[in-house]
Amino acid sequence: MNIHKLALFYFLLGVILNMADLATNLELIGLGISVADLAVFNAIMIVPWCIKPVYGLVSDAWPICGERRRPYIIMANLLCSVGWGVIAKYELTLTQLRTLLFALSMLTCASDVMYDSLLVVEAKKEDTGHHGKKQTVCWIARAAGATIASFVAGMLLMHVSRQAMFVAQASVHLVAATAAIFYVVEGPSIRFAATVSRGFCQRARQLLQALKSPTLTRPAIFMFFFGATPSSYMAFFYFLVSELHFSTALLGTFKSIRHLAMLIGTVLFRRYFRNVQLQRFFTIMVVLSSVLGATPLVLVSHLNRDLSIPDEVFVGGDDLFLSVFTQISLLPVLVLAAKLCPTGIEGSLYATFVSVINFSGVVSEWLGGQLTSYLQITRDDFENLPVLISICTLSTLFALVFIQCLPPGNIDDIARHAKAARSDDEGDGDDEGEEMTLDAASESGDENGRPAEFSD
Repeated sequence: MNIHKLALFYFLLGVILNMADLATNLELIGLGISVADLAVFNAIMIVPWCIKPVYGLVSDAWPICGERRRPYIIMANLLCSVGWGVIAKYELTLTQLRTLLFALSMLTCASDVMYDSLLVVEAKKEDTGHHGKKQTVCWIARAAGATIASFVAGMLLMHVSRQAMFVAQASVHLVAATAAIFYVVEGPSIRFAATVSRGFCQRARQLLQALKSPTLTRPAIFMFFFGATPSSYMAFFYFLVSELHFSTALLGTFKSIRHLAMLIGTVLFRRYFRNVQLQRFFTIMVVLSSVLGATPLVLVSHLNRDLSIPDEVFVGGDDLFLSVFTQISLLPVLVLAAKLCPTGIEGSLYATFVSVINFSGVVSEWLGGQLTSYLQITRDDFENLPVLISICTLSTLFALVFIQCLPPGNIDDIARHAKAARSDDEGDGDDEGEEMTLDAASESGDENGRPAEFSD
């Protein structure tokens, strides 16, 4: 599939994930959800993104009309469009709204898995020394969509209702479904393989076998602990809304700045950081993350005002810098994961790696919610917010304990060693050789020796 056509879907995904986000949070707050409960609910909303391999395995085992990706993209977006239409039309209770939002999160994740499935196919075609370039094209497109959607949503909420934003969200899903009809192309070999594909259980066993490789599991362990430390984000969001009385336009602008920073971080990674030594790089990143994560204390204590820095300027600058930093930290391991996935289960295995990172976000939000409740931080009482931010910041250093889980060297070195190790294993294992031969035979129709199981 042409990478620029695929980038269109990532652009739309960026829009989808951010167009109604602010309106949804304000709707939940309007229905009376507490600070701690909103943090826990945000953690629950990440859960569907932690089981991404399941979506990939399902689409691999049960193709529709001989295709594994396009029908699922179309169905997921059409159902999302209906769901957002329901939210726009009816006055739902808090429980009904949370249930429907969770279902919509699952459907959006399913479509994301299909996009990433196609992206991993393209990423595997890259020559040594050019790793990550096609991925960054799609990440830039996604960040661009998120930046535009966040800014527009914040401005629109000053003039239109939340229900109108939900209608807009439904419309974007319709655009994505329509685009999939015309632009998503699955090669003849993929459609042929779909008719005689291995079943769900057999593919799952193959995935579990691949996960025994320490080259993949050890970096995943590090990234889990790097991302699983408590988060103060939702308590801080309430502080901006209730204490500083930031407008929806301003909140949308801040969100847009964060995504613009992600775009900048992606460009910087592509230009300067694609060949970093991972252990040294992440040691520096963990320490800086802990230091920079304390900057909200300046705003909470109003020290910025003593320095004649307006609250709005401080939050905007802080968001820009921290988001660039976060994006640069995340991209090396995603490129590494795409490079290390063995042929045949690239998408499902890559999805598993990303799911580990997503699950760390669930743990982070849940721990943050529990700490928020324990410290008795509410929408009217932010006395202990500095304590929460301090705990979250210091806990980041815990990831240094697992820094040795990262393999030495840069991405190219690690990929070469992993490929050589797999070649040795294939030559030594007679029993495994027969199974791998059968696998290769069933996948031989793809010009790259791969079937369609590329689900993130």
